[in-house]
Amino acid sequence: MPDPSCSLKMVYVFPKRIRKEVERAWGVALPPHLLNMGQGGQLRLERACKLWAPLRLERIDSALGAYSYTSSELLGVTVGRYCSVADGVSFGLKSHPLDRLSTSPYFYIRHSFPGQEGAFPAPYDDAAAPITVGHDVWIGHRAIIMGGVTIGNGAVIAANAVVTRDVPPYAIVGGIPAKVIRYRFDEATIRAIEDLKWWDYDLSALSRRIDWRDLAGTLDTLRQAIAAGELPRLEPPVVTLAAFAPFARRRRFYCRFGRGARMLKLFGRWVCCRLPELPSSRL
Repeated sequence: MPDPSCSLKMVYVFPKRIRKEVERAWGVALPPHLLNMGQGGQLRLERACKLWAPLRLERIDSALGAYSYTSSELLGVTVGRYCSVADGVSFGLKSHPLDRLSTSPYFYIRHSFPGQEGAFPAPYDDAAAPITVGHDVWIGHRAIIMGGVTIGNGAVIAANAVVTRDVPPYAIVGGIPAKVIRYRFDEATIRAIEDLKWWDYDLSALSRRIDWRDLAGTLDTLRQAIAAGELPRLEPPVVTLAAFAPFARRRRFYCRFGRGARMLKLFGRWVCCRLPELPSSRL
């Protein structure tokens, strides 16, 4: 069984038939091509979420809540429920030292350049701080979310925005650096929604009883249903990336490759091959 914390990269290939099986069994919609892991890290998926992109996990864990989808890589980010993450979003970009003579990784990462074995090894933690994304958040195309940022519930991040500080709940932010443009609702409505915490409940029983276009009516109906005990708590099963390993081993979903290997897409299939000029490569 492949070790999810291994330092080598791991690629999972999901044919359509297998994706359908996983979706029926776990309620998780997988991307058609690959999941890529390196240097440890674990991904937690709540049932009924959707992945539309290759994922790269490094050092710190990530999570995706129920009814959320992402078309971007998750790097050290916890995404809540009912979130919409567009493609090209960058989470927690790595940093470089600013108080040293040089910012180049040549001086603190071994093997950072060909033929250089870390001539001046001086450790530096370049990993970004974890990011927390609340529930019902919409993040637009190619937004950049810096490490350590917390995005409140119901917030909207405009396309191409660079978020360098925490975002209040239900704020619409945009620009470089991102600033609050306006709020989706007035203060009283925001407090009512935050107190209701509707994302903690299974709303499937009310899907046809509510006109979701009527905000006031929706809040009243949800408040009454929760008070009457009609809505059960939403507690979907959680699947980790390690759960895919048995499928990979049995059906040869994955290939593990290290330095000197490359990926070729031939006839719609991912193939891992060895570069002849680097005989030390290990597959």
